[in-house]
Amino acid sequence: MKDKAWYKLDNAANIYPPTTNSDRQANFGLTAVLTEAIDPVVLSHAVNEVLKRFPTYKTKLKRGVFWYYLEENTKPFVVHEMEENYLGHINEKKNNNYLFKVYYKDRTLCLVVYHALSDGNGGLDVFKALIYEYLKLSGKNVKTEGMVQKSMNAPHVPSEYADTFNAVYNSGAGKVKKEKNAFKTYGSHFAYDGFGEIVGKIKVEDLKRVAKEKDCTVTVLLSAASLYATYLGFIKNKKVKNKYVTALVPVDMRKWYPSETVRNFALFVRLSHDFEKEVTLDDCIAECKEQMKEYLTKENLDKIITFNVKQERNVALKLVPLFIKDVAMRIVYRHVGDNLHSYNLSNLGVVTLPDSVSKYVTDLKFSLAPSYSNNNHIAIVSYNGNCYITCTRNIVENYLEKEFFRILSGFGLDVELYSNYWEATL
Repeated sequence: MKDKAWYKLDNAANIYPPTTNSDRQANFGLTAVLTEAIDPVVLSHAVNEVLKRFPTYKTKLKRGVFWYYLEENTKPFVVHEMEENYLGHINEKKNNNYLFKVYYKDRTLCLVVYHALSDGNGGLDVFKALIYEYLKLSGKNVKTEGMVQKSMNAPHVPSEYADTFNAVYNSGAGKVKKEKNAFKTYGSHFAYDGFGEIVGKIKVEDLKRVAKEKDCTVTVLLSAASLYATYLGFIKNKKVKNKYVTALVPVDMRKWYPSETVRNFALFVRLSHDFEKEVTLDDCIAECKEQMKEYLTKENLDKIITFNVKQERNVALKLVPLFIKDVAMRIVYRHVGDNLHSYNLSNLGVVTLPDSVSKYVTDLKFSLAPSYSNNNHIAIVSYNGNCYITCTRNIVENYLEKEFFRILSGFGLDVELYSNYWEATL
């Protein structure tokens, strides 16, 4: 009998199994709206073809004596009709032990991924492949150019599922700076299982124009707007002790270090302001711009990667049994992870598809699962001339979203809003 393939979790993935549960998800979603209704039978075949191309997705999570790892999953994969709580906890038993889900409804196709498998950019490669494969099996004349790094017909190679953190590790890099505990958004949690979602759709060229006027990038502009929106919605004229607001912004390391991996390879920039001092929105933009510049240097990135990899390579830690590691990592994550940011703001950037594919895809959306320790998140992706900004939360109050989109409208931007109507009208 052939031995099952297995893979070590990548350096960034190690933190997720001990720190996630039904209340604290670490899932992200990629959603496409096609021009025609989706056939679930064809979609199921497409997923199984994609799994041949990306073997780390054809896995289940296993507990070892010292570490978690991924083992080849031989069970069939089942697609599901779209659920309201699509970003919710992935029940492995109900999902045949797979760490991702594929949903469909009418013309909507959605891939939801547990972060232990991949980061957003790695998941995007798999999602593009799924769209291509589905359209091809549906009889469309589509081409793979621009869809994935290599042709869907090419064999998978180790570099695509490598742990690049360990590959670029520099033992001589210096120490990382200590971060401050951040303000946490607050509110009334929904009495039922699910989350609120509001999507703002803005023309990319208009957003770029405003960013150029403010002499910053789109990510900096939106990060600063979210910090200021948090201040207006949760802090201004309220009795709040900690007013240090931090947006945790993932940065794709594939742009800094050569890598083809579809696993995790992102680091996090913390853009912050202490609202003990009264400032303007323009002050926030200038501060975020300076912080981004400071973080995104090769020297600083090397420091962060070195710090993370050293923890994993620590000989004493390696020999600690997993059940003890679980407890320790939860405690550590609470103090040097969760407590250091107010929310995530993740920008996947511009997604391009070949003409043969894009004519069948009208809209794209990127989304992050909120949790009890992080009530709000913002996820951004641009496609076909439009920027889609998805705000998710697990509290009734939509203070952040209200102020955030008011700020963007105040720039003169035309913002189309969509909602799953789990909240009061904006």
